[in-house]
Formats: sequence, structure tokens, C-alpha cells
Amino acid sequence: MFSKKDVQENTSRTYTTVIGEDCTINGHVDTKAYIKIDGQILGNLSANGGVVLGEKGYIKGDINSNEVTVYGRVDGHVHANSLQLKNSSTIVGNIETKTLQIDPGAVYQGNVTMHVKTDNPTEPVNSNS
Repeated sequence: MFSKKDVQENTSRTYTTVIGEDCTINGHVDTKAYIKIDGQILGNLSANGGVVLGEKGYIKGDINSNEVTVYGRVDGHVHANSLQLKNSSTIVGNIETKTLQIDPGAVYQGNVTMHVKTDNPTEPVNSNS
């Protein structure tokens, strides 16, 4: 589960969906707000608000969201405006984001694409400028 500090960091958000440790969802999950996951999703996840994946949380599929904070494991690609990889996190897949925070101890295997901070999330950084 989440530590006291983690809960305090996330208290300003309203979670409309919480997936507990003993819950496994097979298939696509779509939510308009924030979702907190301590269980498993075996499929893609889309969240307009944001995603918090707890230490015991696992997603085998792609994540598409505005904000993503990972304490657990993701086997899939992550597309987010803001991505935080906490010290217990593992991502095996490609990352596309505008902002990326990686804590010491976090692990990712894949490519990272950083986007320019504009209203167009598909605009990659031009390294020739």
C-alpha cells in the first residue's frame, strides 16, 4: 500500500477509482479523473486526470494519462504530460512525456522521448535548434 508520506503527497487529488491489491482487471480501463492502483491491470489504461501506481501495483499494457506517478511495475509504454518514477518503480517500455522525474533506485528499460512544453503533446523536441 501507500506510505503515510505518499498519501500526504496525493491528498489534493480526488480518486474516482481505486483498484485494491487483491483485484486484477483484464482489459482496457478508461477513466476521466484520477485512479489509484494497488492491484493489477492486464490491458491498456487511459486516465484523463492521472494515475498513481502503488508499490504492489502492476500494469501489463500501455498507459495514456496527463499525470503518472509510478511506485510499482509497468510492462508497456507510458504516454504522459508528467511522469514521476519513484525509487521502487520499474518500467519496461518506451516513455513519451513533457516532464520526467526519476528518483534514485527507479528502473526503466526502453527509449525516452521528451516533448516541448506546448499545447501539442505530439510535438517532439527538435535537437537541431
